Parts: sequence; C-alpha cells; structure tokens
Amino acid sequence: MILSQAEFDQYKSTGTQWWIVCSTLPPFSNSPLYVNTNGTVGIGVPSPQGSLQVNGIRPVIIKGNGGNGVYGSEIGFNSVLNTGVVPNTFKKLGNTSQAGGASIAVDYSGNMLFQMYNANTENESTVNYQPQIVFLSNGKVGIGTTSPDEELTVNGTIHTQEVRVDLDGPVAPLDYVFEENYDLPSLEEVVQYITINKHLPEIPSAKTMEEDGLNLKEMNLLLLKKVEELTLYLIELKKENEEIKSELNIIKSK
Repeated sequence: MILSQAEFDQYKSTGTQWWIVCSTLPPFSNSPLYVNTNGTVGIGVPSPQGSLQVNGIRPVIIKGNGGNGVYGSEIGFNSVLNTGVVPNTFKKLGNTSQAGGASIAVDYSGNMLFQMYNANTENESTVNYQPQIVFLSNGKVGIGTTSPDEELTVNGTIHTQEVRVDLDGPVAPLDYVFEENYDLPSLEEVVQYITINKHLPEIPSAKTMEEDGLNLKEMNLLLLKKVEELTLYLIELKKENEEIKSELNIIKSK
C-alpha cells in the first residue's frame, strides 16, 4: 500500500511499526518488510538488530555506528549481535547447529577488517573472533595480524607456486664478482673472519636473523655472491693443482 504524507506522519507520531509483504520480490517471497520508526529495516524480522537485517537460514545484519567507539559500521553474516562483549560484535546463531560466522567491519580510523569465527558455544567472546584480514587506512594489509608493519604482513605460512622479486640497481646478476678488478678475499682472510665471528663475511649472524628476521631478497643475493666467490676459489685451486701436476711430471721425467 502507499501512504499519504499525513498517514505516514500519523504512524510516525504514534510510534507504530508498519510493514508490507513483498510477494513479488525474490528471494524474499512472502517475507514481510518491516520499516520501523527508529529508522531500522527488517526483512522477515520485526525487530532488526542493525540498520538492516535480512532474516533467513543465514541472516545478514548491517549495523552502523558501532558500539564503544570501535567500529564505524559492520556487516555480519550467519550471525547475531553479541552485546555481551566489548566491543559488541557478532556471535553464532542461538539454538542452531551453525558453528561459524563472519563480518566485515570498518573502524573509526578508516581501517577495514574481514573477521571470522568458529566456536562451539553460543556465547563466545572476542577471543573466538579473529581478525583474519585487515586493510589499514595507510595502505598496509595484514593476514592473521591486525598490525601489519609492511605493505603486506602475513602471520603464518605462505603457499605459492612462484615468487618474483624486482631488483633495484646493478645488483643482479652479480657480474662484478667476475671482473678482473674484484677484490676477492683470500681464504686465509675468510678463515680468520670465521674463527672470530662464527659466520661468513657479509652474512648476518644467527642472532641477528632471530631478532630482525630474514630478508629473502638480500639473503639470496648474498648467497649468490658467495657461490660466485666460491667458484673463483675453485678456479684458483684448479690452477694450483695443474701447476703442481706439471711440476711433478717434470720431476718424474728427470
């Protein structure tokens, strides 16, 4: 039905809840649409928990102006609001076998969080509600962490088929190692360095790697450099062996 302005004002002034039946709009056929005087809208539910609640087997709730000054807005899937925790967020459906749900939240700092939970009880706390993916307003993305310190921070294992790393500057390939003017340390110098420092020159110590982590790009380049230096050492040893063989042959011939 269509209400006149006077009829709408009358309904609004009395605080009456009104609804219509959407009999021709799938997938909510024969589900009443409730428009409440407090500005909330419910499809299939007279008292929506958020600004909009779509009820069904797996309801969707859109909630604006989140509680406790944490979330600016939030969308919950297969869940209901959990007002018993701070900040109030979503929990599993009561009296159902559904064990998990999810939400998309935007906080007051402009950060977007994709959150999921999977718990066995109806009244789980925020401990069961993990922020799985976070898009910060500064452009950084976190997976498994809410505090990414790089453009992409993953708290866990990455499984992929290939990793391609762009290299800046004249660092790859490390052809300068094979230039004639390259200052190749002597093996005696390397032995002395290892004896004192317990690791190869230019390679971070185990303690440094434990504290600062491992930069794969930097480490791969350093390892490549060490392989190239090792190749040079082998070439020198081969020359020395050839000289020794030549001298032995001379001695034998005499």
